[in-house]
Amino acid sequence: MKLLYSKRYRKFLFMVGVLFFYFCYRSRHHFNRNQSQGMANDDVIRKSRDVNQKLTKSQCTAMLSCLTNGTWTMKKGLKSEEIRKRSDIDAYVLEYQGWPRKLSRSDLKCGRKYGPVGQENGISICDGQSEHPCCNEDKEACGNTPEYCNCESCTNFTKYLPAELAEWNVYDKEVAGSPTDSQYQLSAIKQRHWQNNTRNIQTIT
Repeated sequence: MKLLYSKRYRKFLFMVGVLFFYFCYRSRHHFNRNQSQGMANDDVIRKSRDVNQKLTKSQCTAMLSCLTNGTWTMKKGLKSEEIRKRSDIDAYVLEYQGWPRKLSRSDLKCGRKYGPVGQENGISICDGQSEHPCCNEDKEACGNTPEYCNCESCTNFTKYLPAELAEWNVYDKEVAGSPTDSQYQLSAIKQRHWQNNTRNIQTIT
């Protein structure tokens, strides 16, 4: 009798364990699905708008859209010595890989047909720190006017900033603010996002 009771008890515990893991799996699956749908909605909002267009307060309700709607800018207060050291690192890396120390040309030619001096098979670019930072591939030359910077075949190399010397600034200043405010706002947004997903799980279960 004790043996029979023991078997039934073990079977009961086994069934309880199976049901527990089943409900845990369903809850987690629902949470991940809601989270992925939320991320997808954020992407749709962000991709449907011009990246340089500021979102209004009513539109900036999703964390991902708010924090990805901005631009990279050089850090304030940078010294010329810091910029020079960063350029020297780039030159060293290029030289180590067997490339010329500079990928731009003194004759202001650029594009696929003109390689850097000493590297005929490469592609030359324009110096983003020079007076002619933009390359028009149709004209195969560097310049500084909209004809060279804003066309379909143009590349503006002033927009390519070293990550170590740049910082991300969101357009919504209520989210950005000062660095301390930005961290506080981001934490608050994450907390609201988590609470909303938790409510959805509780509703299903």
